[in-house]
Amino acid sequence: MLSVSIVSARPHSEIELTDISFEIGNGEALSVLGPNGCGKSTLLDAISLIQLPDDGRIVVDGKTLHDPENNIYGQPSPSVMYATQSARVWPTLTVKRNLMISGHVTAERFDHVVDSLGLQPLLARRVWQLSGGEKQRVSLARALVTDATTLLVDEPTNSLSIDYVEALLDLLRARKADGTSLVVVTHSAGFSRAIADRFLFMDDGKDIAHGNFEELRNSSIEQVRKWIALQ
Repeated sequence: MLSVSIVSARPHSEIELTDISFEIGNGEALSVLGPNGCGKSTLLDAISLIQLPDDGRIVVDGKTLHDPENNIYGQPSPSVMYATQSARVWPTLTVKRNLMISGHVTAERFDHVVDSLGLQPLLARRVWQLSGGEKQRVSLARALVTDATTLLVDEPTNSLSIDYVEALLDLLRARKADGTSLVVVTHSAGFSRAIADRFLFMDDGKDIAHGNFEELRNSSIEQVRKWIALQ
């Protein structure tokens, strides 16, 4: 379970986040939508503690990871894994070493994820030798092979062929069925609808609308309705 309450977060040279709060239960997925530059990726950076919120609280499975008001600052947790849009993987390590680096990996899950994302032939190669799409699959797999209870996934369909998009959806649905909480940032309303239970629409670093897909499509906010209609 994930509980987020960000009063203020001012990352360097990024948009400021203000007044964003939500909770995600076990086996539930939240999709974060919105235009380019609205703060979606910055929100995941704040939840993952890459960029610490100036004021706010992050709680995972009942454990407070960040709460400056109570002198708790950026406590890392293996319960949270983040697949970033920029595929932050170790370029000099092999694919297999990148996938095992967290130390919280089960053999059964490893084999299933590797096979599903077509990484078996790449395991012995070093990441710097891979294409952009292959690096993206490694980044996604590194999060999915772990036993983390919360997964943060940023623009997962970038650089993926349709076959791997479908494979990724199956993997994320399986994690939901196992009780994992998901936060997925994406520009694809179709991908969102395939995985998410609830949606949060952001603009200018703020939550301007949230609810199920029909509630966003019929929102009283014209910007939200127009954005959904174009997807």
